[in-house]
Amino acid sequence: QLACPLDLGCHSVKQGASNMIRKLTFEFGNWLRETGQALDRYALNLQGNPAYAEKLNRHRRVMALAQKAPTIKSDVFIAPNASVIGQVELGEGSSIWYNSVVRGDVNKISIGKKSNIQDRTVVHVAKFNKDI
Repeated sequence: QLACPLDLGCHSVKQGASNMIRKLTFEFGNWLRETGQALDRYALNLQGNPAYAEKLNRHRRVMALAQKAPTIKSDVFIAPNASVIGQVELGEGSSIWYNSVVRGDVNKISIGKKSNIQDRTVVHVAKFNKDI
């Protein structure tokens, strides 16, 4: 260990080096994650599947509520940060876009085939039981 003569600020030099190492580690981590995501997208395209699926997102897009689970037909797109909750039926080819919430907790919600719910939309129903 080196001694710091006359207390010339060696502590601040050590702290600066520690901050630089922390920043380099953070930047390397970002680069590594972005490279992995780019490789994943490239591999999906090679396999003939151009859709990119974010696997690091911890958001639950589809979830049951009080034993009422969504029914989702084939070829449905649900954005990574959208939510489909409870008794919801999504028709074939329909889509739920970014930041949207479709909440069928009180009553059933049916979204027809090839329909879409656009960005930042909230769909919720009351106890009214008549079809609209």
